[in-house]
Amino acid sequence: LKPLPEKKYNAPEVIPVRVNSLSLIRLKGVTYSVPSRLIGFELIAHVYHERIELYYNHKKLEEMTRENKGQKIDYRHLIDHLIRKPKAFEYYKYKECFFPQIKFRKAYECLKDKSPAKGDKLYLKLLQLAKLHGESTVGTALEILQEEGIPPFPEKVKDLLDAPLKPVYDVYVCAPSLEDYDALLTFKEGGQTCH
Repeated sequence: LKPLPEKKYNAPEVIPVRVNSLSLIRLKGVTYSVPSRLIGFELIAHVYHERIELYYNHKKLEEMTRENKGQKIDYRHLIDHLIRKPKAFEYYKYKECFFPQIKFRKAYECLKDKSPAKGDKLYLKLLQLAKLHGESTVGTALEILQEEGIPPFPEKVKDLLDAPLKPVYDVYVCAPSLEDYDALLTFKEGGQTCH
């Protein structure tokens, strides 16, 4: 018989990683983004077959799905850093990861068309709104602006996000009489009362 393996078949590979100044880590040839609050920290990565868990001082901070190649970049992790250097966005290595939905790419193209010099900065502000208010909420605002033919400037999106909800109308329903229900359940057939 061969000797038993040193660890269980489902045990993770434990790898120390340091978060670089761009809020990125590299594991098994793949680049992952992590929240910017972890920049400079030395973390312990537990690498499983399908997921990665990041720990600091034995406390789990993050969990993400594992990729086999390329990168897994979440714009929400990097947007606050990039918004301070918007000119870097045009040639940013992971730029494609900053278009979470097709409507965001259309918004970017529209902003670059309307304001070539400030288009990148304006688009990053849209992504920051998506981080703060939710991607689907900002996506809905972008759709509304597109349908109305209004360029998706961040202040226009913010106006839609801050707009009060339509008023809820009071609805009054008359309470029915219980005798009416009794009349439905009781009827006379050939002189007899049926229930």
